[in-house]
Amino acid sequence: MRCWRKATGCWSALAARGIVWFAIAAALQLVDWTPLSAVALNVAIYAVTIPLSWRFRGSTGPVAFVRTRFDIPLRALTAALVVAVVTAASSRIGSFASGMFAIFPIILGSSIVIMHPRIGGKATASMMAHVQLPLIGLALGFLVVHYLVAPIGVWPALAVGLAVSLAWSSLLLVLRLRQQRRQQAISASPTAS
Repeated sequence: MRCWRKATGCWSALAARGIVWFAIAAALQLVDWTPLSAVALNVAIYAVTIPLSWRFRGSTGPVAFVRTRFDIPLRALTAALVVAVVTAASSRIGSFASGMFAIFPIILGSSIVIMHPRIGGKATASMMAHVQLPLIGLALGFLVVHYLVAPIGVWPALAVGLAVSLAWSSLLLVLRLRQQRRQQAISASPTAS
């Protein structure tokens, strides 16, 4: 019974967030966006959400995680199903709605549905909170692609956009490793004891 309540809570929370996501996406479609206004909106959103989610970034300790043979196929099937539905409907719903359907249900939704019952709410919340900083690199990559498609073509622009996103994630990794080394040095120093 407890496991059922846990799963029900996950699904109801995910459904509520999905409704909010699509309501905001519908409202955003009413605005005539420029790259500068889109960047400004992203900066404002990240300026609010990153500090709000900071408390979830703490270590949750080791999590007992039993992987089943259905985990990866289930996520792949979920992603393939949503991609097929969005692709089939994209000519009718437009590129904006297609993007909104693809990002939330595929990336976030399938991750939450698979991880929450297996590792619990705290660890899943920590995983989602840690995703925000790398998503800044994804937004930067999209911006680069937007400006480079016309002058250099689709594939080279996508390659540069991917490189920007990977460079951002690499920078975050280097900063994280430096922070960990600094914390280890502090805890190993004789004055720390």
